[in-house]
Amino acid sequence: MRPRRTSTRLVLTAAALGVRAASTALPADALRLASSLYMLSSPPQLVALVTGGGAQLAPWPLATPGASNSILEFSVPYAKASLAAVLGHDPPQSVNAAVAESMAERAYERSVALGGGERSVGLGCTAALRSEPMRRGEHRCYIAVRSAAGVSGWPGAHTTSSGSARPPPRPPWATRQPPPPPAP
Repeated sequence: MRPRRTSTRLVLTAAALGVRAASTALPADALRLASSLYMLSSPPQLVALVTGGGAQLAPWPLATPGASNSILEFSVPYAKASLAAVLGHDPPQSVNAAVAESMAERAYERSVALGGGERSVGLGCTAALRSEPMRRGEHRCYIAVRSAAGVSGWPGAHTTSSGSARPPPRPPWATRQPPPPPAP
């Protein structure tokens, strides 16, 4: 397949590059969740930071009508150096609950800085998922959400390469309160 030219820009299709594109079809439950958030009279002002397999989330909330009323920024610090720059330190492992919580904290701070005010929400997601060729180790996903109420985290079920599920290493929802504001 030959690339086609459009004005002065070269357009390469995924097929021309030999890339098998992942499905970006919006799952019905993701559409319902995103729509319900976007339709609130005061929708959350969300900044999301996702890395690793979490990058697959990007099209879902952005493709839902009403996203511009809620999403302030959606960022994918994918490279190790990029993630370290966002977090302010280089984590020894990038797929764990602590990294997801740190990402949610940084995203929350960014939402506040962008004017989200009391509706500011930060989302952090890091994952190691199935790939081709098959990767070694477990498939893991950690999601954390930070708001003025604190940080809530959800470590997804770990699955082995054979596909058998194991329970998460801690309760599915764990919430901790935010640190007190600095003294004036």
